[in-house]
Amino acid sequence: MNAGDEEVVWHDAECGSYDGDLALWERLCTEHGGPVLELGAGSGRLSLHLARRGYEVVAVELSRTLAEALRQRAGEEGLPVEVVVADARTLELERRFPLVLASMQFVQLFLSPDERRSVLGACGRLLEPAGVLAVAIVDGSPEADDGAEAEDVELIPDVREVDDVVYASQPVSSEVHEGVIESERRRRRVSPSGELTEARHVDRLALLDAASLGTEAAEAGLRAVGTEAIAPTALHVGSRVVLFERSGSEGD
Repeated sequence: MNAGDEEVVWHDAECGSYDGDLALWERLCTEHGGPVLELGAGSGRLSLHLARRGYEVVAVELSRTLAEALRQRAGEEGLPVEVVVADARTLELERRFPLVLASMQFVQLFLSPDERRSVLGACGRLLEPAGVLAVAIVDGSPEADDGAEAEDVELIPDVREVDDVVYASQPVSSEVHEGVIESERRRRRVSPSGELTEARHVDRLALLDAASLGTEAAEAGLRAVGTEAIAPTALHVGSRVVLFERSGSEGD
C-alpha cells in the first residue's frame, strides 16, 4: 500500500467512525434543503451519509487523494455527490447553496484570523440570500483530565484492518501552545508478518471561541443567528456549531 492509500486509511480510522454530529447535520438539511455544500469533506464521512438520505452534496476537499477516495465511494453507491478539489480560502463555484457545512472543527485548521476570514468570506459568497453556514468548533480550550490517575489510563485506539494490515491510532495528549491546540496521536501499523512500525502524528487547531468566530465572520460579511451544541462522546470532545447568514440577507 502506498502513502496515498495510507492517507485514506488513517483518515478513515481517525475520523470515519465519528457519528456524534450526524443527527444535527440531518436536521439542518431537513430545515434548509439542498443542495448542500460541505467543506473539508475528507474521504466522505458526512457527504456520503447525507447523500444516502437523498440530499445532493457538493463536497470540497483539498487533498486529491482523499477527494478521489470520496469520488470512488460515491460512484460505487450511485450517490449524488459532486467532488471538488479546492482550497476553501479561495473557493469559487458557479452555483449557490441554501446550506454550507463545516464539520469537525474544519475552520480551526486555519490557524490565523486572516485565513479563517478568507474561508468565511468564500462561504458567504456561496450562500443563497437566505442560506445558512453552519460551523463546528471546539469552543475554547478543551477540558483537560484531572488527577494523576487519569494519566495512567490509555484511551482506546481507533483501529482499521486493510489487506491484513492493522492500523491503530491512539490519542496521547491534547495541549494548548501559543493559541494552538496540539493533539498528539500514536500511529501504529502491524503487517501480516507481525512487524510493528510506529509514528507520532500531531493535529493542530486554532484556539477559538464562538464570540471570536462571530467577530471574524462579521468582518467577512456574515452575522451569527444562533448556536447548536454537539455533546461529547467517550472518544471525542463536544462541539459548538455556530450558524451564520449573510449580512443584510433579510432584504435580498
